[in-house]
Amino acid sequence: MPTPATSALCGRGLVSRQSLSAFTQTPPRSHRLAGCTVRIEAAVATRKERTQKRHKAIRNKVNGSSDQPRLAVYRSNNHIYAQVVDDEQQHTLVAASTLMPEIRGQLNGTGGANKVWTAITY
Repeated sequence: MPTPATSALCGRGLVSRQSLSAFTQTPPRSHRLAGCTVRIEAAVATRKERTQKRHKAIRNKVNGSSDQPRLAVYRSNNHIYAQVVDDEQQHTLVAASTLMPEIRGQLNGTGGANKVWTAITY
């Protein structure tokens, strides 16, 4: 038996009385309002959006300073990039990648990360 509250929800178009395509089966009891079916939709984040969200969460927790700078590393399919960043001064202290001519000349197909690490630390 519908209660006045659920009847008002169905009457305002907030939920529909007919089964919607969002459910392939009968929805769980928590999703039913006295004969009305609630349509539940979830936004699916793209890979780029998930990466940006994760990056933002990490950057909110990790901060580089002059005493202890932050090491940022990006790895693509073909190359690796690394930089040491002072977030207080908003300045990149050191940067290296496998695209740099001095590192690229030493590569023989593998060991790019080791060469970049050596360039960053020395």
